[in-house]
Amino acid sequence: MMKDVRRQFHEIGREQLGRLWSAVYGGNVPASVSMLFDRMVPPGSAWSGWPSDISDDHTPYEFSLLLGRDYTELRVMAEVVPSGEGVSLERTIQEGRAFTQRLARERGVDLGRFEKVEDLFFPEEPRGLFAFWHAAILDPKGERPGFKVYMNPQVRGKEYAPLVVEEMLSRLDFRGAWPVVTEAARRGPALDEIRYVSLDLSDSNLARVKVYLFHHDATFADLQHVASLAPGHDASKMDRFLRTMAGGDGILRVARIAGTCLAFVAGQAKPRTCTVHVPIRAYAGNDEIARQRILQATADLGMPSGPYERAVDALAHRPLALGSGLHAWVGLRTGATDPRMNIYLAPEAVATESAHPTVVPLVDTGSPAALIRHYEDIPIPSIHPFLQRMAREPFALSRMFLLLLNVQHGITRAFARRLAHVVARVEEDDIRSILAKQLNDELGSGNPDHMHTVLFDRFVEGLRPYATSPVDDRTLAPGRALAQTLERVFTQCDAYEGVGASLIMEVYGRQIDQFIGGQFRRQDDLPAPIMEWLTLHETLEVDHVNESFDLAGRIPGGWKQASAARGAKAIGDAGWAFLDAMYPVFFP
Repeated sequence: MMKDVRRQFHEIGREQLGRLWSAVYGGNVPASVSMLFDRMVPPGSAWSGWPSDISDDHTPYEFSLLLGRDYTELRVMAEVVPSGEGVSLERTIQEGRAFTQRLARERGVDLGRFEKVEDLFFPEEPRGLFAFWHAAILDPKGERPGFKVYMNPQVRGKEYAPLVVEEMLSRLDFRGAWPVVTEAARRGPALDEIRYVSLDLSDSNLARVKVYLFHHDATFADLQHVASLAPGHDASKMDRFLRTMAGGDGILRVARIAGTCLAFVAGQAKPRTCTVHVPIRAYAGNDEIARQRILQATADLGMPSGPYERAVDALAHRPLALGSGLHAWVGLRTGATDPRMNIYLAPEAVATESAHPTVVPLVDTGSPAALIRHYEDIPIPSIHPFLQRMAREPFALSRMFLLLLNVQHGITRAFARRLAHVVARVEEDDIRSILAKQLNDELGSGNPDHMHTVLFDRFVEGLRPYATSPVDDRTLAPGRALAQTLERVFTQCDAYEGVGASLIMEVYGRQIDQFIGGQFRRQDDLPAPIMEWLTLHETLEVDHVNESFDLAGRIPGGWKQASAARGAKAIGDAGWAFLDAMYPVFFP
């Protein structure tokens, strides 16, 4: 339900802040905090049609509470929106940067780390739902608020978010952090999406860099895996929290998807903490149900509920059971500190969402053809941080040897055998015909000297003299892990999972061949016979991808198509995970 938005956001927000401050800290809002809020939500700011993504109803600010056993913290986040009509992403960046500089002048905040990376997040043609937010952590006396900025790693396009975050962490010298992020996003960027980053505006040793991931179709096990990356994670507490917030167990599939936040501090490869965020408004039919679930969680965690209850009573402008959305998100932080809960309270200054039925998780499958298009439309060499870092580093034959040696162990040595296992088991002759043609190509079309394994082995051996470090279990671990997945999907699962897997193998094969070819063109040390495999494959894989689209359209519907989609996704995820695992081998 839309509200009368003629009142200014500043006026509404000031009233809400006053009530929250009294409820949480007692007394009146200190003058310094009022002045800060005036900077974040300027007087005169009103609804202009700009769809701020901070809150679901597009109010450009939001309050939150951080609760612990003996700890309560009130915070406010805002997008500094310029006044007037014609608000654009570029203008919000201008306003946000001006506000950041004002914080440095008036509050003495340190911008050193921010200035090292800001060019990554403010391109000439920004994209996405937002670019720049600010948050203030309000201490009870109002004397020393903490500040952090939120930026959008998808601002150059969603597919480039991993590249932006990897380079940010590299510039800030957070060694070892990127492999942790890739482990958190192990299902690949289509399912484990990097959506936000934040920086504490501080030069303290405990100043944090945070990476926020959002997990499509996540299970509790997926979220637990990310949380377990922080030392000291308590799996049993997290499980109770997730069951309470979601009202049950299963795949979390709603429009507002669950998220996680990895918080890194300097000198530590592992995240100091991890927070799991649940969009409680999606699972609780109204705010009264949400309130009861939060009270249950505070009791389970041994936290006092008084500050939260007083805050909700102060902010609510209607009976809680008559609407949904005052409670936006609830998070549980685990790691180096005692468990703490984040409760995000929406101002609802623009609209109130009606109560709704409880959301029931759903499960479905994608089509094989759609999955091929997905991997074709977003080529992995253009978005994966490992390959992009290889491209920007000086070319080294030693690195190419190590990469190709892992490909040999993971794929080429057994690919023909695995594909033959699928060819023998499919029921449709037209599908078998296409796969058999591809298998014949792999086997050299009847000439054993031209088998692709022979050519690839020659390629690898031609590079062996350039090796600069010993080959051991650590350096071959990515290829061996990939081999295990391929062996399972092609030979142990049903034949149609193998069919789906072959589709994505061809798509990835073409993309990686083209990347490797581009890298080798940066040198002229290797003779042509050694590179025969690469020359052949750069041409052949184009035909194989075209054949894969034809093949995908021939897979019967029902369980066979579902199996093929499952196999295609498994290989897509495994390919991304292989490159993730190569990153720390090359760049420890």
